[in-house]
Amino acid sequence: MSQPPLSSVQLGRLLKFRHFRLLEMLDTTRSMRRAAEQLGISTAAVSKSCLEIESILGEKLFKRDGGCLVPTPVLKRIVTTARRMDTELRLLSNDLSKIKGTLYGSVRIGFQAPIMEAILPRLFAEIKREQPFLTLTIEYGMRARLITDLETKRIDFIFIDLLGVESRFRLNTHPLGYDRSIIVTPDGIMEFSDVLANWDQYVDEVWIVPYQGMAMRDKFDSILVARGLRAPERLIEISTPVLLNEMQAACGAVALVPQSLQPAHLPKIAGTPKDSTLLNTIVMEIGVVWSNDAQLSAQSLFVLNKILSYQYEEDNAQATCVKTQP
Repeated sequence: MSQPPLSSVQLGRLLKFRHFRLLEMLDTTRSMRRAAEQLGISTAAVSKSCLEIESILGEKLFKRDGGCLVPTPVLKRIVTTARRMDTELRLLSNDLSKIKGTLYGSVRIGFQAPIMEAILPRLFAEIKREQPFLTLTIEYGMRARLITDLETKRIDFIFIDLLGVESRFRLNTHPLGYDRSIIVTPDGIMEFSDVLANWDQYVDEVWIVPYQGMAMRDKFDSILVARGLRAPERLIEISTPVLLNEMQAACGAVALVPQSLQPAHLPKIAGTPKDSTLLNTIVMEIGVVWSNDAQLSAQSLFVLNKILSYQYEEDNAQATCVKTQP
């Protein structure tokens, strides 16, 4: 299939910007299906574009290994160029924004952090006062999908529990504060440690818990395993807190929820709550996460600076969120 290298003029005429974007997404996801989902096109369209690019270059882009796409050296080189192009476009956007003095365009923000719900309205109001033409797009979603969307540059920032995120070398994190889990029962609100101490009284009740894969659920399951406790079997799994209180009341269920969703007169966590490893409480370290792969646009940099400098404890002291310095 190999053919003589194309000249720069030929490459510039035949390879389109959409080709570079597609190949970068394929390199990130290593899956035609996932790349298609991220780009909002069909898998057939992705496959057709790959064949078109391979025909132009006269080289294969991938090898298949157990159903996974493995990039060839040719693709890796093209992706390097694609990322340079993306960086240059971001720099151009920054320069144009500085010349105009007013930010346009959009910044996409994902979140799965109930503690932020009391904060985001005021934070975004402050941003809009300074940059009224900047569009803020807010998405609520599952934690794993939000991380994938961030890595594939579909969104700019995410607010999530930082469990396991700091180990990802492609991502930057900054902690903003802490939330913890409490238990809502038909008799009232209880500390998780008190329920654990009387586990036999609660394990056979109907439980409302976060969907598997959410950070709070992972911590809940790991604590039960570490303590040798039987897991509840009568479950309602949820991925969003919408109607949680109504569902708990109607079912007479026991619900595992963030304290920020149930403003209760419980003592705040003092300092940095690293004592959550004592296996009697669930503490979530909430933070903002962004990609370190590319130069931030002027729009994204402006929003990030606002996020890092905002006075969080003033808006959400009841939810035990504490101020951190950027």
